[in-house]
Amino acid sequence: IVLTGTELRLDLPEHIFAEQPVLAAVELENEKLSLPSFSLRVVGDEKKAHGQILTRPVYFPFIPKQRSARQQVELLFARRGVYRQDAFGIRTKFPFGFLEKTRKVESNIEIVVYPRVQPTEEFYEILPLISGEMESYYRGRGHDLYSIRDYLVTDSARFVDWKVTAKAGRMMVREFAREDERRVMLVLDPFTGPPLAESGERAAAEYAERFERAVALTACIAWHFHEIRSVLQFRTDRFITPMAPAAEIIYPALRELALIQPDTSAAGGAFLDDLTNEREIFKIILTARPQRTIPTALWSSSYFLFINQL
Repeated sequence: IVLTGTELRLDLPEHIFAEQPVLAAVELENEKLSLPSFSLRVVGDEKKAHGQILTRPVYFPFIPKQRSARQQVELLFARRGVYRQDAFGIRTKFPFGFLEKTRKVESNIEIVVYPRVQPTEEFYEILPLISGEMESYYRGRGHDLYSIRDYLVTDSARFVDWKVTAKAGRMMVREFAREDERRVMLVLDPFTGPPLAESGERAAAEYAERFERAVALTACIAWHFHEIRSVLQFRTDRFITPMAPAAEIIYPALRELALIQPDTSAAGGAFLDDLTNEREIFKIILTARPQRTIPTALWSSSYFLFINQL
């Protein structure tokens, strides 16, 4: 009687990141017309050891008739990927505690957990290098003249327009349109190559972990450009976003990063060759391709992070 007439609902945040605790809400509704329910626990599917959403019981001491009760529970997902909850159990030992009965509730809940975006030491080490390469690249391209204005103490002397300065009798500088400096293409190449026959389980596990670090680093970089409101494009071998404000494409990009797997095909990584046509955009590329196989034209407009060195 306690278990019947109860409906279960699980509310989850819209966006969930690995290694970052989130609050979910478990709600039980007692639809019985005349009787309350006592001492209920909601549990996950005990037959499924990994990949489920609810991993610890949620306790409801009392639910009045025709009413609902709601409990918050903290969830933590250790890794990126897809998590499913195929079934829940509503369990009670009421009234005497000698016997425990469980009612199984079927579920089709599925969530995608993004990679972690909290900066790591490695991210802080490479960020100044990326910023320096971007500044050097766009400075070398030159810019369209935007205006002439008075000199400020923070301006570089190389932008002083000496002819205008002589005519005006005061220091004047050239100001250039710099919108392009905030445009960047972020690329993750999942190519790892066919597994070597002589490589053991330990070597395979180490490389898999290295690939996971590359995915997490890509997510950190994407999130950084989102926070500084850059214009961003994200690409993999099978996925591409438009070049748009990062806020518009960040979650589709993170979803792709949550699902991406290493590419072990012999022909993998070739899509990087097509990027040589994108000469006007600075590119940050994470790849495991050997350096000697990367087109020369790509080096001049890209910053490379090699997965084998992470």
